[in-house]
Parts: sequence; structure tokens; C-alpha cells
Amino acid sequence: MRHFIVWFCACFAMTLGAVSAQHIGEETLCVDYFGVGTIIDDSCRPFPGPNRKVGPSELSSALAEKITKLKIVSDDTPEEPYNLSPLASVSSIRSLDLYREGDVDLTPIQNMKGLRSLSLAIDAAAAFDQLTIGPEGLAELSLYAPRLEIDLSSLAHLPNLRVLYVKANSIKGQESLGGLKHLERATFELAEETDFSSLTALTQLKWLEISGSFNGAVLSGAGFLASLSELTNLDLSDNEIRDLTPLAGLKNLKVLTLTGNLTLSDISPLSGLTGLRQLHLRKTQVSDLSALRNMNELGILWLSRTPVVDLSPLAELPKLWGLELKRTEVTDITPLRKLSLKHLDLRGTGVTDFSFVPSGTKLKK
Repeated sequence: MRHFIVWFCACFAMTLGAVSAQHIGEETLCVDYFGVGTIIDDSCRPFPGPNRKVGPSELSSALAEKITKLKIVSDDTPEEPYNLSPLASVSSIRSLDLYREGDVDLTPIQNMKGLRSLSLAIDAAAAFDQLTIGPEGLAELSLYAPRLEIDLSSLAHLPNLRVLYVKANSIKGQESLGGLKHLERATFELAEETDFSSLTALTQLKWLEISGSFNGAVLSGAGFLASLSELTNLDLSDNEIRDLTPLAGLKNLKVLTLTGNLTLSDISPLSGLTGLRQLHLRKTQVSDLSALRNMNELGILWLSRTPVVDLSPLAELPKLWGLELKRTEVTDITPLRKLSLKHLDLRGTGVTDFSFVPSGTKLKK
């Protein structure tokens, strides 16, 4: 169904047309072809009484100066460029969320001096390269277009960006990532192999996720990660990584996720990462856990659907409390008898003697 919804969020009540402030309340307002209403289960339920559609050309009169968050959803008239020009004069908006199917002109966003968070979806995300200047104060950016290509070249105009989320079929212009000297957290979910060598300059990065989607891998190697020594969280799920040597020097890592790297078998390069608190190795070919012997901070270890048999390297891990062994080759759990486990998943294993399960453990079998 074709529709146009505008969702306003603010810390006060306001009026629009014949609708009174007491009807609108303090948090949400939507406008679609039925008129003005409230958001219920992601749908716009109109208020009783006479209503009328409010289009983008009327946004400036609808937006009061105290509005700080605005959400727009539009897939109507996809053949006509969506006009955001009324937003350029609204300085109070800190967060803008725009879902658009069809043509859209994003250039008015460049003049939104107060904007700190921007989320663009579908054709709005694919049009991101229209932004040739600012807004320089933007700190958070989300681009969502899972079936499309997104050009990231315009990141060069966002020097203060701290958080970036991108979900797309593919990207280009990723060289601009190298200039984001304040970026602390970045997430990429893609379906095609991508060169991320430009990330090597982002030594301040603390949180990085690069994962495959739609059965497509993004990475076959991790060499570009070696210089990112400030990383505390790293997620490389659903890729084709075999060699973990580039991760050996990432001593600040606390959480490492390698789930779905189906050809990964050797984790020995991780032996020096003694500060790890969580390690996720689901759906890999890892069988030798010797590299984990000295990981005294490790609290969570997920090993489901791996060929693991021998658990003896885990016997002396003092802080291990969550262990998942679902659908592994494990038959003997005696090495676990001294651990203070809270959660243990043994479903689909060959374990028949559960007498060695530590007292107080929540067991799944």
C-alpha cells in the first residue's frame, strides 16, 4: 500500500490543524493519507474528527522549534523527487530517520546545523552521495539498503563521525573511511567481498563489525586489522577467514566473534589475547582449544557446531561461566568439574554421564 508517514518525537505536546495537544501527547505524531494520528504497532492510527494529509511542503509549519527527533516513512509517488527543503530551516532537530522508496533530494540535510544522528534507508541510503558538504556536527550515521550498492564517498565531509552502520549489498568509495579520525564504532553487513584496507589508519577504532550477509562473505583475509590496537570488540562473522595471525597483537580485545567462518581451524594466534572475556567460534572447524589455556579472563565460550572433542584446555579457566557445546563431538566433560559454570549447553553431543556437571549449573542436554 502506498503511504506517507511523518513521525515526530519531542519533549512537549503540540498542535497541528484541528488536532489538539491533548490528543497528540508528548512523544509521537504521524501523518499519512488518513490524516494526523498516533503510532501503534508501527502503523498510523488517525485521531477522531476531521483530518487531512500533511505533505512534505507543509513540514515547516508542522515542525515546532522544540522538535528534536523526526522520523519520515514514504513510499508514495516514487517517481517524484521527495522534497526535504522545509527541514533545512529547522535547527532544533538532532535526529532524523528517513525511509524512502523512490527519488529523494537529500541536499537540504546539509543545512541542518543541529543534526547529530542521521538514519537513511532504501533509496534514501542509496542517495547518500548527494551530500557534498556537512552537516559537520553529525556524530552517528546509519545507511540501510540491503539489496543496493551504497557510495560512501560523502563520508569525507563528515569529519566528526563517531558511529557508523552500513547494511548494503555492496559499497564503493570506502577509501573515504580513512579520514574518519574520530570514528569509534563501525558496523558493515555486506554480501560481496570488499577491500577495507582504508581502515588501517583508524587506530582509534574501538568497536568493529564486518560480517557477511545473504550467504556472501566480505573478507577472506584480516591483514588490515593488525594496526587497530585499540579494538575492544571485533565481530568477523560469516566470512572466509583462515589466518588469524593479524589479530595476535590486538591485546585490548575483550569480545571476539568468529562465528560462521567455515574454513577456520587454527586459533593458535589468539593465545596471547589473555584479556578476552567472550569468544564466539560457532560454525567453524576449530577442534584444538590449546590456545585458550591462559585466557584467565574468559567468561563466555561458544563452540556449537564445531568438531571439538577435548575440553582439557578449559579445565583451569577461573572465570568461565558460560559454555556452549551444542552439536560438537564432545563425549567427556570431566575437565569441567572444577569450573564455576552457570550455563552449559550439551544438546546434540555424545555426553551420557552428567555427574561431572558443576553444582548450580543451568544445563541444557
